Amino acid sequence: MPYAERHPYEADASFDGGDLDCGNGLLLLIRQHIDPLERGQLLEFRSTEISVEEDFPAWCRMTGNPLVGGQPPVYLIQRKED
Repeated sequence: MPYAERHPYEADASFDGGDLDCGNGLLLLIRQHIDPLERGQLLEFRSTEISVEEDFPAWCRMTGNPLVGGQPPVYLIQRKED
């Protein structure tokens, strides 16, 4: 998928979560990749697991890390500012 179709932002870090879902290691990978980022920086990841489309926005709301964009299977989140 061309970058322009995913989102208009340049990610500061990215990784491929494969077919992991939120309960089987994906959230741990997200945490490992987002924690080193500066506040406000962007993390892009890919997950082909369909349940992530529904579960991941809830995690973003709970943690305060804004879901900036993306089109499943590509997600873009911002490390929270506070």
